[in-house]
Amino acid sequence: DLYILQTRPLKIEGEAHIASEMSDATIDIRPIFEGGELIHPGCVTGKVFIAKGVKGLTKVPFGSILVAPNALPEYSQIIGKIRGIVTEKGTVTSHLATVAREFGVPALFGAKGITQLVVNGTPVTLCATRRSVYRGGADEVCEAVMRNQGSVNTELPTVARLRALLSLVAPLTLKDPHAHNFRPEGCRSLHDLLRYCHEMSMRAMFGLTRDNLSKRYVKRLSLPVPITIYVLDIEAVERGDMDQEKGEFSLEDIPSMALRSLVRGLCHPEIDWEEREHFDWQSFDNMALTGMAPLWRDTATFSSFAVVSKNYFNLNLKFGYHFTVVDALCSVHPRSNYMSIQFGGGGGLDTGKGLRLTFIEEILNEMGFSTTVKGEELWARIMGIDEKDLVVVAERVGHLLGFTKLLDLRLTNEMRLKEAFEEFEEKFKWDNMNSHG
Repeated sequence: DLYILQTRPLKIEGEAHIASEMSDATIDIRPIFEGGELIHPGCVTGKVFIAKGVKGLTKVPFGSILVAPNALPEYSQIIGKIRGIVTEKGTVTSHLATVAREFGVPALFGAKGITQLVVNGTPVTLCATRRSVYRGGADEVCEAVMRNQGSVNTELPTVARLRALLSLVAPLTLKDPHAHNFRPEGCRSLHDLLRYCHEMSMRAMFGLTRDNLSKRYVKRLSLPVPITIYVLDIEAVERGDMDQEKGEFSLEDIPSMALRSLVRGLCHPEIDWEEREHFDWQSFDNMALTGMAPLWRDTATFSSFAVVSKNYFNLNLKFGYHFTVVDALCSVHPRSNYMSIQFGGGGGLDTGKGLRLTFIEEILNEMGFSTTVKGEELWARIMGIDEKDLVVVAERVGHLLGFTKLLDLRLTNEMRLKEAFEEFEEKFKWDNMNSHG
């Protein structure tokens, strides 16, 4: 059997080496930021382009310094246009970090607060080697870095051999998971193969079904709102300590902090669970859409389900004619943490469903998710964030899901969409995750 472990040399200089490398340079100017985690060394100057999601990436000017709250994998699609990357969050093993090293783009992750320190369109100097950012052009810093950079003898036979092998291993061509060539036949390197396997394994998580689970382990979640959620605590099942006499779960019984937070967001007092928009469907459809009909609420057709453990949950949430799947890992290890969301369906007209997807996408982008919309479905993902930040995000997602449950019936034009944004921001204040960490 062949096992590929995704091991690779990171080529990250140690702190002591960086300090000694720069000790002979007399630098008079002071940086506007120092710190973060070195992803790839180098010193470059360019104009700031602040990205807060994947929208507008095609408009990134050549030679920009990309500054963003999160190291989204989609940013790798513009790696050939930018000179450097600075993000507030991200890890050395992330997809964007790997691509930055492969293309030799200076990158600095974990630069908390950097989006508040720079202005869009103004020139800055990123010295990733020193883990610092300077306002304007800092030529003397770059010159000092260049003087101390070592070089590799490219004429050595070992270098030529490695270069030949790397052409079959390192290049990444499968950058867009929704592109027509994102399939096994499209793989041109081992990197492509790993990327494809990783993406498809993540998608498979959405295919989990619980039709064959024994009902004795599934408990209904007791909630103050008219929505039925059945919960399976897989760790309790493994331990064999399920309380068979207890027919319901309380909110505090949920072992996952992130799922507790999401459900708490759903139960926010500003979410109106009694609202009923007028539309001329049959009364059955009307009752099913709002989830208010006692006859149908407890059936599998209209119920929601969650598989949960201490660090993980997979929630299949149904609101009448639209569904949401939320899949998340929330632990003390930020590099492993993620939340994925799949949203689709709706009972309104095409205009309303389209505007609701626009609304959801905009709010999720603001939270740091990367999003993709195709037809009536939306996919979103956020990765590599702290446990406490993910808990905050989960509650905000709960607010969003509760607020938008019938929004497609209300959104008839762009003006109503604008009003919905204003209403949401007024009811559910968001200071972004930096204010929580």
